Amino acid sequence: MEEADDRLQRLTQAIREAWPEHPLARLIQALQALRGIDWLTAATLVAECGDFSQFQHPQLMAFLGLVPTESSSGETRHQGGLTKTGNAHIRRVLTQSAHTYRFLPSLHGLVGRRLAACGGRRT
Repeated sequence: MEEADDRLQRLTQAIREAWPEHPLARLIQALQALRGIDWLTAATLVAECGDFSQFQHPQLMAFLGLVPTESSSGETRHQGGLTKTGNAHIRRVLTQSAHTYRFLPSLHGLVGRRLAACGGRRT
C-alpha cells in the first residue's frame, strides 16, 4: 500500500511539473476556472479528450457516456438512465467535480485566484 502511495505521489508530481509545458496548457488553465476542477482534473480531461473542439456537442456527450438510453416503438418513446458506454475515467472525474455544485459558489481563495489567472473576473 505504501509503495502504491509513493508511486501515486511520484506520478502526481511528474504531471504537476509537466502540464505547464503541454501544448494545450492554456486549455488546462482555462478549465481550472470552473468550480470543482483543479489542475489534475483539468490535465486528466485534456489527456483523455485532447482539444474539445474536435467534438460536436452530442459527440462529446456520447464520448463521455452521458446520453440517456432510449426505447422507442412507434410513437412511444421512453428515455432511461445514462448509457455509460463512454470513457469511464472522465465520467468519474466529472462526477466528482460536479459535487461542488451542490454548494453556493464562492470566488474567494483558490478558485478566485485560478479564475483571475485565466483572465476571468472575480465577482
